[in-house]
Amino acid sequence: NDPNGHMVVQDMLDFLRDAFDTFAGKNVRGQATITSGNTSVAVSATLSPTYSVVVTPLADPNARFWVSGKSSTGFTINLSAAAGISGVLFDWIAKGA
Repeated sequence: NDPNGHMVVQDMLDFLRDAFDTFAGKNVRGQATITSGNTSVAVSATLSPTYSVVVTPLADPNARFWVSGKSSTGFTINLSAAAGISGVLFDWIAKGA
């Protein structure tokens, strides 16, 4: 019954859009490949001092994987055994970057 109810909804949508844009702007993503015979790849990116990074192999690496050496200029993706002939491709996202 509020004749201005649509304005309240529009104001909330504008607020949520701005909040999401601020959050989404703090994410950096990419791909990196650990090439055949290697156990790591350095990823270069401009990142904040405090960020979280998630890596996902796009195929079974047949080894454990982890991130090390986090800094404001990048990080390293590691494998516990050398990558096979085709290497291992990873997707990564740094949140809060």
